[in-house]
Amino acid sequence: MDAYGGKNESAGKTFARAWGYALLQRAKLYSMFHIVIASQDCGDIRFLLGLGVRPDRIIACDIDPKAVEIARTFGVIISPLPRIEHTVAWAQVQRFAIGSINVDLCCSLLGGVNILGPILAAAAPLTLFTFRRGRDSTLLKRQKEQHGVKFNNDHLRALYVQEKVGELPGKQESYHSSTRTNQGSAMGIAAFFKGGKRTERLVMPEVSDSLTPVLAPDDVAYTF
Repeated sequence: MDAYGGKNESAGKTFARAWGYALLQRAKLYSMFHIVIASQDCGDIRFLLGLGVRPDRIIACDIDPKAVEIARTFGVIISPLPRIEHTVAWAQVQRFAIGSINVDLCCSLLGGVNILGPILAAAAPLTLFTFRRGRDSTLLKRQKEQHGVKFNNDHLRALYVQEKVGELPGKQESYHSSTRTNQGSAMGIAAFFKGGKRTERLVMPEVSDSLTPVLAPDDVAYTF
């Protein structure tokens, strides 16, 4: 994956991406569409390209216009909507066959879990959720009081996610995002798999026709 590697890539982040996308069947990895938050580093985009995923199978969004412009240089599909939960809804309206959704907001569990419900409603084969650990001491204290001390912190976090979105992560892992120039943070990544009852409905804001990307005919008719 050297052709797409970052100059200051975190070994922990690379591990997390490899761990996460290894959970998706290879046929789905290469045939279906993958939604990511671009970021100025475009790490998820570069990783997927390094695995051999076609750029026209990657859908990128970001609230940062500069990140979007950088992502555009990789030839990926740019969502007309900046937020990932709205991009997921838009992708469904466009009838993209979504293989994975990578929710990496660079925030705490408390800060990111609220948008998971609508995203999980898309029932993608794989949804990854990344969050910062170590900023949830109050939450863990409350969870221990509710569930007892028999559970470790990672399981208490998983139980909290289940309480908020109605689904327990299928797998989870921990890593550290340090690089050569940045001490990084303690991070967690949780994986959700297709299945189970979904009660939430995705809501997408109105999109101008002029913002909707023009798809090649084979993409419009593509079925899986």
